[in-house]
Amino acid sequence: MGTIFGNNQVIVARNRLEHEFVGRQASPALGQRMSDTAEGKAEFINFQGVTLFSSFSRSAVSGWTVMIGVPKENMRAEIWRWLWWTLAGTALMSLTGLALALPIGRSVEQTERGLRRLSAIVESSDDAIIGYRFDGMIESWNCGAERLLGYSAPEIVGRHISILIPDDQLKDLPEQMRRVRNGEAVEEYGTTRKHKNGSSIPVALKISPILDHLETIVGMSAIARDITERKRAEQQLRAMADRLHAILDNAPVGIVVGTRDYRYVETNAAFQHMVGYSADELKQMDWTALTHPDDIARNAEFVDGLMQGKLNTYDLEKRYVLKDGRMIWVRVVGSRLDDEYKMSIIEDITERKRMEQYLRQSEERYREIFENVTYGVFRTSFNGTLLDVNPALVAMLGYSSKKELMACNLDSDIYENPVERRAIIEKCRSIGRVDGAEVKWKRRDAKIIDVRLSGRMIRGVDENTWDMEVIVDDITERRSLEQQLRQAQKMEAVGKLAGGIAHDFNNLLMVIQSYTE
Repeated sequence: MGTIFGNNQVIVARNRLEHEFVGRQASPALGQRMSDTAEGKAEFINFQGVTLFSSFSRSAVSGWTVMIGVPKENMRAEIWRWLWWTLAGTALMSLTGLALALPIGRSVEQTERGLRRLSAIVESSDDAIIGYRFDGMIESWNCGAERLLGYSAPEIVGRHISILIPDDQLKDLPEQMRRVRNGEAVEEYGTTRKHKNGSSIPVALKISPILDHLETIVGMSAIARDITERKRAEQQLRAMADRLHAILDNAPVGIVVGTRDYRYVETNAAFQHMVGYSADELKQMDWTALTHPDDIARNAEFVDGLMQGKLNTYDLEKRYVLKDGRMIWVRVVGSRLDDEYKMSIIEDITERKRMEQYLRQSEERYREIFENVTYGVFRTSFNGTLLDVNPALVAMLGYSSKKELMACNLDSDIYENPVERRAIIEKCRSIGRVDGAEVKWKRRDAKIIDVRLSGRMIRGVDENTWDMEVIVDDITERRSLEQQLRQAQKMEAVGKLAGGIAHDFNNLLMVIQSYTE
């Protein structure tokens, strides 16, 4: 017979009663005996009318007292029964440990994947990323560094960092090392570094500490970005500004005066800079020499119409072929000065054209992402009408086609509880977006699923109206896994308790067995 007593000598559990919790006070005599008898001492007692060979022990795990009692006539049978309980508890603990080991293994695998991704990002970066020790020896060198400074990794790793630093800047290296060794980062600043071929490369440089897994500073990391083009652009802008100041009217665009036979008479500095020709060179040319061949005929129609008095002005976009062979887009606004001369204002719109192309490509990429992303995405008006849905949402809700789903209304056909949708709308109207709202939706087959919604307000077709764009994540399976995790945690707690009790029972059985022998 096995009995567990609480701290106040209340019977908590008994194996003879199928482990039911009875919550009954033990007899005063038994409580006194457990207080007076040495722990682990085996002796015969009378427990509720049954003569038992018994022993007491207080559990180190729970603080409860465990009594083991074995009738003399079936002592051997009881020993085997308790041995089976011990083995069962041990098996339960092993199974619980296995259940916990699986998610740990997955976590390690995810960490390894993250490290591989991080390594790939460093190697594919356009910036030079260089790692070196405090003695100056280079330890790591990415592809960006090879492109920027000319050295391959085998050539440079193991050499001193000073090989990259101009002589007049070597004096700064000890101070930088001191700061980084103290945990400081050297914020980005403009400087130069030496290329393998001896040339000087302008860079934006940032230096940071390298930490190991114990958060100990073990070296330095330098990130260098090539700013040659930026420096060149800055110089061009300064030169352009100087020329523009020389023009009395400070015109920010090209201004030209031409004849009715297409020849240039006067050009300002802005236009000369735009096309790459000097004023004298331009006077020997006509506008057809600069205009892209495909645009000449259309441009001639406008110029002839203007000079013949059929047009007061004209406004067109065309392409120029520059002196260096590059092509740019310009906007030309022409007006007639008299019967012989006209004036044109020319604006370089290459960047605008590039942006328009970028926007078109961006819209195409957005549509491609919208159609192929694994998350559900939809646009809706505030009245619940679906304006657009992607294939992932159609599949998530079990509909056969986009058209079939868009015929549904969110309130009546999708939300299990329309009140949840109204709460989301109010929040979106209040702060302009909603993040991670969890609601229940209905599939076409009436199955209820859990989803997480994140979205924002966007302008509707009418500038005076607002719609919502929402991303949908089906978290039904995740919720199921979370429930399984909670169950596993419960099993772990039970396993720990069973293991503690089994350990105590095992010690008592060894004592009883020794007395029996």
